[in-house]
Amino acid sequence: MKKTLKLFKTVFDALLVLIIVCALALLLAPRLLGAKLLVVLSQSMEPTIPMGAVVISRPVPTSDIKAGDVITFRSPDPTGGYAVITHRVVEVVGSGLGVRFRTQGDAAEEPDVALVQPMHLIGRMWFRLPLAGYLVGFIRTPMGFATLVGLPAVLLVAGEAGEIIQTLREHKHQKSAEAPLNPGGKS
Repeated sequence: MKKTLKLFKTVFDALLVLIIVCALALLLAPRLLGAKLLVVLSQSMEPTIPMGAVVISRPVPTSDIKAGDVITFRSPDPTGGYAVITHRVVEVVGSGLGVRFRTQGDAAEEPDVALVQPMHLIGRMWFRLPLAGYLVGFIRTPMGFATLVGLPAVLLVAGEAGEIIQTLREHKHQKSAEAPLNPGGKS
């Protein structure tokens, strides 16, 4: 029974470490590699990239972008800000310093109205993870971070503390069992 319990604890600890590593890797790896992690919030690229997917885009020279590539770019909006969009390049317009990109969502019937200027380009899609955006969105909340990173860490520390306490108790019990009996109380 004790061996089974120890095996269960080892597997549980390994799963907790795996969860922590995967959560941190999903959030940090793209940044370390110069890429950008984006959660897809619309259906404009379905079925290629479903809503709720994560897209990792990394910078590439504009000269490397061709029709058919999926790019991520900033699109100025009327409020003075911008939206981040991931769409497919359907046409490369111009060349050299005057290059622009006509884009279109796979689910759209018409291309986007504005051409993408190189200064608005974030990068070309490197890879995508369907449904992972829901997990990333959850991890980015305080409750999600606490649940997926903090809770496993606390469980690991508590489990190790329990083992230390158990080992100390066993050691104390073993020492008291080894102590010589002195029935008279005198030495």
